[in-house]
Amino acid sequence: FAPLLELNITGGRYRALAACVVGLAGAGMVAHKNEEVLETPCSIHLQPDDELSFTPLPTGVRMYLALAGGIDSKQFMGSSSVDLNGNIGKPLTTGVVLGQQQQRDVLITSLPHFQAHQFGETVSLRLLPGPQASGEALSALTRQVFGISQADRMGLRLVSNSGDVPNVPGGELTSEAVPIGTVQVPPGAAPIVLLHDRGSIGGYHKPAVIHPHDLHRAAQLRQGQKLRFRLVDATTSS
Repeated sequence: FAPLLELNITGGRYRALAACVVGLAGAGMVAHKNEEVLETPCSIHLQPDDELSFTPLPTGVRMYLALAGGIDSKQFMGSSSVDLNGNIGKPLTTGVVLGQQQQRDVLITSLPHFQAHQFGETVSLRLLPGPQASGEALSALTRQVFGISQADRMGLRLVSNSGDVPNVPGGELTSEAVPIGTVQVPPGAAPIVLLHDRGSIGGYHKPAVIHPHDLHRAAQLRQGQKLRFRLVDATTSS
């Protein structure tokens, strides 16, 4: 595999110390090479002293910056990822120099322009029934609009559109595996959409899961946005 950088909202600023090829894809920000606006996804040549910078957009959270040949990094348990909650690795700071894992000859090819999701006022995500699905819980999840009170890589904490605790049936149970995209409802009746950095097991009701084709959209939501769920059949993608 080739380690890369996940950029969040502000993106940061990066200067090439040697000629290289980088790739960019994702949402939440506009990428610039020196003063030139880049249409993403893209792969581009950088020469020494070329600079990449990013301007945040009103919606979206994450963009990805890859270096041809991979970013040189140490591994822990087979991964180069940093987990600040688990005290694994360190965040990047000003002045850090990132090396290239290996030299690679890369052919620059044109990529079709991709219009990153420009979410409207209320974002719709598809739901599938979860391990503890019930008609009452699924109805409560799909009949109302939720606000997002907190958002990070662990998940999205939801409140009612008015800011109150939503009335979604939930509760405790024996801990079991938690799939990515789970809509978990603790006893307080406030749903939490669990994303990539969730705990791998949990002891709360899971009445629904996000449709796999909508997980990338859930990961681009941020605090303050509104969210509506739509129940679909597992055999359909629409």
